[in-house]
Amino acid sequence: MRLLFVHIFVIVAVESFHVSIYGNRKFQSTRRAYEVESEQSSEVDTSTQQQQLRTFEEMFFDEAELDADCQQVYPRGTPASEGYHVTRYFSVPSDGFGCLESISNGRITSDLVDRLGLSPDNVTVPVALMLLDPESYPTQSRARKSCRKGTVIVNRGPLILDEASGEVQFNQTACFQGRAIHRVYPGDVIGIQKRMHGGLYPGLETTKPPFDLPIVYEDNHFAIVNK
Repeated sequence: MRLLFVHIFVIVAVESFHVSIYGNRKFQSTRRAYEVESEQSSEVDTSTQQQQLRTFEEMFFDEAELDADCQQVYPRGTPASEGYHVTRYFSVPSDGFGCLESISNGRITSDLVDRLGLSPDNVTVPVALMLLDPESYPTQSRARKSCRKGTVIVNRGPLILDEASGEVQFNQTACFQGRAIHRVYPGDVIGIQKRMHGGLYPGLETTKPPFDLPIVYEDNHFAIVNK
């Protein structure tokens, strides 16, 4: 009886050992399969992200090349040596502005006219900006701020024609940066200038950056990049 019990105990122990080994091997095999699947999934995700990044880069530079093909050369501003170019300009009417109070829809009051000594053919640069571009310069303070920043240029008289390029240009000997105290008269041209490389917009110097920014998340509204 005792020998039978010992024999049964040994058989159970051996079977338990076999089951333990089999279970451990199965666990290790399942774990390895999961790791391989995870690695493959990660490789697929990484490959997909890289493909999306390449597609985005190709689209970006293709659009930049298209923009460069239809670029516009802007007139030189002042000082031209500092890279200023005029992006838009307005001509003061040859017969003046007319009644300042009425054409400004009340933004230019009679008190302002009397205080600054304004007339239809003699106005300050900020007032002229308010009359010529009311959307960008709805108030005198906005126009004065642009004058202080040096983005306003005044050309005395009409623009000149560059015979070499066939483009109109601001006369560098007759233009100056407009300040709030400066006056403009019929026939003058007021320009809004910005500092840009080469006077081209968009520029030709569109090149791929020397580094990659991994895209963490991207949708139709925003993107998250790892800097």
